[in-house]
Amino acid sequence: MPARKPNHPQTRSLLLAAVIAIAAPILSGHASLQPPQQATQKADTPEPQAETDPAGPPFEVATIRPANRDDGHQSFGIQITASGGFNVSATTLNSLVWYAYAGMPGEGRVDGGPPWANTENFDINAKIDDASMAGWDKLSDRERRDRVKPMVRALLVERFHLKLRTEMRETKVYAVVQAKGGIKMKPADAPPANAEPLQDRLRAERDKMPDKAPPGGMMMTGDMWRGTAVQISSMGGQIAASSRLDSIVVDQTGLPGYYDFSMKVSYDKDGPTFAEQVEDQLGLKLVPKKIQMKTYVIESAEKPSLDGAELTQPVPQNLMVSNRGNNRA
Repeated sequence: MPARKPNHPQTRSLLLAAVIAIAAPILSGHASLQPPQQATQKADTPEPQAETDPAGPPFEVATIRPANRDDGHQSFGIQITASGGFNVSATTLNSLVWYAYAGMPGEGRVDGGPPWANTENFDINAKIDDASMAGWDKLSDRERRDRVKPMVRALLVERFHLKLRTEMRETKVYAVVQAKGGIKMKPADAPPANAEPLQDRLRAERDKMPDKAPPGGMMMTGDMWRGTAVQISSMGGQIAASSRLDSIVVDQTGLPGYYDFSMKVSYDKDGPTFAEQVEDQLGLKLVPKKIQMKTYVIESAEKPSLDGAELTQPVPQNLMVSNRGNNRA
């Protein structure tokens, strides 16, 4: 069991769950809806694989700029808007690659690339074309993200000249399994498929519902961590961040349903660790393992041209945290 103490939140942290994965420090790859297979291959003998995730149609318009944190913005992450905007704030190339090719907990990690790919941050504004917006209002958050991902891949190839290969690599992880006695969370219905994007629901409801996350979301405020209609596979990023883990967290509970939960967090230095509190209150236990994980290896990339077409809308100042996180081992 990890022995590190939980991070104390300095401000309220709203976390995307269920349909949009959340991550923590540099993107590593979190929990999976299907239990990963046990490791059968040595890490030093990877098997290169042909890339099976093709690029899609380009965005109607896109602009890329170096992230400017002197502009008063304190946010980072990726947002897909109800009107078809794709907004990125202070995000690295490695994080963009993870989003475009994996994008869900436990579905892969990113490695390789030039040093700047994991240190230099970019702001991106892009607009989905009208043809790709067909039926947009009826799509769930995940369906919208899946429609956008091929466009992001096209952007990375065109503007960053990205070249990738994939390998299955043995990877150290923490597996989330059911603790003795089973889980202690309440089963819930799935969030509405065609609701407004989760980022918008979180922002709209955080003031009027301070003690409850909206369906499909999690929030940590003060000494409470709450979730409403979330999947266990979406919880790995927060567990990893609060436990200060340096390995990926994957879901091996075998429970694909949705759950409500409320957990009181103690920050007593002599008290239980965050992982121990999760086991005691939620019935979820962390077990160190090695598994085979799909790894997206950046063979080469170039810094993008910064003279793209202009969009009038700025990157939102309250952009939700999305893809910092758990994708490097």
